[in-house]
Amino acid sequence: PGCVDDPLRELEIQWQRFMDCGARPSHYSKKFDIVIFGASGYVGYMMMEYLKRTVLKRKRDSFTLAFAGRSASKVAEMRNREFSGTAWAETPILTASFDDAASIMDLARSAHVVVNCASSYIPMEGRVLVD
Repeated sequence: PGCVDDPLRELEIQWQRFMDCGARPSHYSKKFDIVIFGASGYVGYMMMEYLKRTVLKRKRDSFTLAFAGRSASKVAEMRNREFSGTAWAETPILTASFDDAASIMDLARSAHVVVNCASSYIPMEGRVLVD
């Protein structure tokens, strides 16, 4: 993390970390249908608002959902603010960070679909999520 003098070298390091933990099992025991990554930011907030006003009103039991981000406490704060007093108040929270390839790998393994709402200022490592 921090300022990187050689972004391509940093990407190579992250890619190697990603490849080195390919055989490692995920530490998340449950597989969710959808995980919203970047849930504590503005786009994550907009996604929560959309879910609350549309999908979650109609299809509460039709899929499993989790929220994720770099900081579990920030994600929990957003979840609590948006879903307190609703059936989704206890939506699980996962942690992952683009500067930790293993955590991204665990996140990807924990879901059928990961919706990336993390800000665009994050450098290229986010592409690992789709590779």
